[in-house]
Amino acid sequence: MNSIRKLARLLGVLIVVVASLTSTAHAQAPVAYTWAATALGQACHGGGPLYADGTAGGGTTCSFENGQVIATARPVSWTGPDGGFVTITFNVITIKGPFISWLSPFSFPVTGTPTKVPIGCCEILIMVKPVQ
Repeated sequence: MNSIRKLARLLGVLIVVVASLTSTAHAQAPVAYTWAATALGQACHGGGPLYADGTAGGGTTCSFENGQVIATARPVSWTGPDGGFVTITFNVITIKGPFISWLSPFSFPVTGTPTKVPIGCCEILIMVKPVQ
């Protein structure tokens, strides 16, 4: 029962974070792509738009080391596609555990379907698809 409460709290935090990170400043820029990610093995789910002007929206909150470290990842920019990949730069900030803050670029395939991608300590399912 305790793990269900923790999962419900984490999901609630994720929904609030993603909703608050989606920027209304990009209302005029068309969305070129969307991205969605889910970690395999730890709690991490999120996504958002990639705007035609190179900016990005949305975000995710991730749990590592069985909940001992929790971090938010907010995309700030993106480039591509280059060779079938887009590179999204995230601002990652720890909200629980040792404080860390850094900008981190990751390249993801543009497949339109979920694809397993290794990232550091874990694998994620990532989906990047163009907006038609």
